[in-house]
Amino acid sequence: MALPVLVVRAPPMGDLAFHEAAVALLRRFGDPSFAPPGLYALNLGQPNQLFHLLALPLAYAVGAGWACKLLVAASMVAIVTGAGRLAAHLEVTRWAALVVAPLALGWMARWGLVANLLGFGLLLWALPVADRAAREPSPRRALQVTLLTAALYLAHESSMALYALAALLFAVRAPRRPGPVALALFPPFAAAGLALGYHVRSASLKAPSILAVVSADVPVADRIRDLPRSLFSVGRWSPVLLAASLAGLLLLGVASRRREAIPWRFIALGVLSALAFLFVPEALSGSTLVYQRFLPPAYALLALSLLPRGAPPPRTAPLVLLLPAGMLAATAGLFVEADRSGRALDVVLARMDDGAATAQLDLTPRAPSIVAPVVGDAARALALHGGRLLFSFTDAPTYPVTMPAARRWDEPVRRMAMTPFAFAPEYDLTRFRYVLVRSGSERVRAVLPEAFAPEARLVVQSGSWLLFESTLPRVAILAADGEPPTPPPTPLAARVKRLLAARDGEGR
Repeated sequence: MALPVLVVRAPPMGDLAFHEAAVALLRRFGDPSFAPPGLYALNLGQPNQLFHLLALPLAYAVGAGWACKLLVAASMVAIVTGAGRLAAHLEVTRWAALVVAPLALGWMARWGLVANLLGFGLLLWALPVADRAAREPSPRRALQVTLLTAALYLAHESSMALYALAALLFAVRAPRRPGPVALALFPPFAAAGLALGYHVRSASLKAPSILAVVSADVPVADRIRDLPRSLFSVGRWSPVLLAASLAGLLLLGVASRRREAIPWRFIALGVLSALAFLFVPEALSGSTLVYQRFLPPAYALLALSLLPRGAPPPRTAPLVLLLPAGMLAATAGLFVEADRSGRALDVVLARMDDGAATAQLDLTPRAPSIVAPVVGDAARALALHGGRLLFSFTDAPTYPVTMPAARRWDEPVRRMAMTPFAFAPEYDLTRFRYVLVRSGSERVRAVLPEAFAPEARLVVQSGSWLLFESTLPRVAILAADGEPPTPPPTPLAARVKRLLAARDGEGR
């Protein structure tokens, strides 16, 4: 499951390059050739940073890009082996881990939610520890669960929330004496303290671009309809993989009439996680794609909990190997395309200098969404060359390296987050030296050099990527935020529309 991530130049993971940039900024923090002093500040100790902290030592040896890919691969291994460990704890066949395995390449991976991948794998490994600690409480086991709670807080807050909820459910099994009950309840209270402490701090950490994200109401019916995609995210193959997974569970014994020793506590945790998928908002406190993050744990918990305990696997159990094999087949084309795009981007990035201000624009038409049309892979410009990048995670409260408020350029973020064609060459090229563009439209790519002229020149085009360099005098990279002049300059959209209309007229 993890091998394709290591083989290709860049895996098809939307946010991965943003996390690569975080590791690179940590690795070269204080290097004035990479980023001038004062442009960034460390923001350590927040949730969702375990991935970066684990990747950082690797980055000194193999670079930020390889460090992130190795840790993604390790997270995928942790998901599959963690599912096997949990299956053994529940006394069900370890073959059931292969029913969970496709999730390692599923929705979380496609979005590049590396903190969720790592947190999900760690959660599966940690649940048996919490269950044993509740059944036979001791100070040592309570300390283990508390440390795992802290680790899950650093991995991803949603994983910690589920682990704290698990500790509460498992505490029902604790002996009814004050000491054991206190030991069983300490970890969830510690989790509540960590979460509360962060949410008190986060109000001062959120940039306007984060605060502008509003909660979205996605009807329950739409969530249920979208359930296969929220698990596997492989287009038309998602319902097929879900049906195959259910068939695999039936093959392993879900339909068995054996009902003794049903692990109700794990089933309850899975049901509560499923309810979070149904009723938690899509955006919450500036975070997006919130409710979808609870579905993979719900799927894994219910799949493993509903298998008959102690039943030997059928002779046909190896057939469930078809599930991860099918997921690999369904994602093969995505990996091939991501590899091609990543190698084309390498050609463009090689023509850039370090320490510059870069704007990234995705000019491929997209349907309206709560998620901005931002090119994730373009964040490799920040990872390789430093400087500042229009649309990065340095304004996010959980990012380990953030930009002080006095150094942020919030105006272009607000103006172009949902409408990248609002880029105004006459003004924006006085701030950004480079513009890194991706467009899936050959017609649009053909007119972009003329649309950016004379304020910028085309440096190189490779595949769907184009790199432009400003020809205008520019403000310093540490300059304060600004506002476009009045009347506002002509946006890129108007220039492209005019040039396309002229070409269509010439064609007629």
